[in-house]
Amino acid sequence: SPRLFGRQMGTLDSQLQALELSQSSKRKRDEATSLGFIGFNYSELGEYRQALVYQFSAHVIYEQFPNAVSRAFNLSNIGNTYTGLGLLDSAIFFLEKAWTEAQVADQQNLMVLTQRRLIKVKLEMGEYNEAMKIYHSAIDRARKANDRVNPSVLYLLVADLYLKRQQQDSSLYYARLALAEARTSSQRQYVLQAANHIVNILRERSSSDSIIYYQDIVLTMKDSLFGPKKCQQLQGL
Repeated sequence: SPRLFGRQMGTLDSQLQALELSQSSKRKRDEATSLGFIGFNYSELGEYRQALVYQFSAHVIYEQFPNAVSRAFNLSNIGNTYTGLGLLDSAIFFLEKAWTEAQVADQQNLMVLTQRRLIKVKLEMGEYNEAMKIYHSAIDRARKANDRVNPSVLYLLVADLYLKRQQQDSSLYYARLALAEARTSSQRQYVLQAANHIVNILRERSSSDSIIYYQDIVLTMKDSLFGPKKCQQLQGL
């Protein structure tokens, strides 16, 4: 949306300025941080090739310092960028490297983030059993770490898995779990995704009474995320 795109571009501009400052003052750690965030933002904008240029530049610097957390986060982002490009073997390679580094650093939330990205790749590859195996490990780890961010995304991924398997009841169950979790943790984008998922299934079933409730949630979240004017344009979607 224009609002989210503008916010992303504003962040990108700030990071480009920070990169220039860190390079001129020869602060390599700060330079790597800026490179990594610039790469992340380009990836979020769908500019995957450009993202990799910055992410690999950050990786070269991170390799010079004993900071497994920063290295793992950047490797996970590289893997996620390769997923966006559809290069799934490369995505798995870097996500598994990120997983190893996150284990070394004992960063539970980062391990769950990487696992959820691995699940997405496994779904795209049609490896549903492997995806579920990773899910069970990830959701258990998230709960033990009191992670309030990743569970809603994990539930959404499983909802998508069951939809791919034509198991609508199970898909609805996990989508509703995702909706409840996202509301509890105030993650509006995942509230929107979960509600949309539910609406699409109920629409196929012609469950008009239930649809109204979830459509109201969808419109409220679109209004919140995109603004009232854009929301009016999206109401027919």
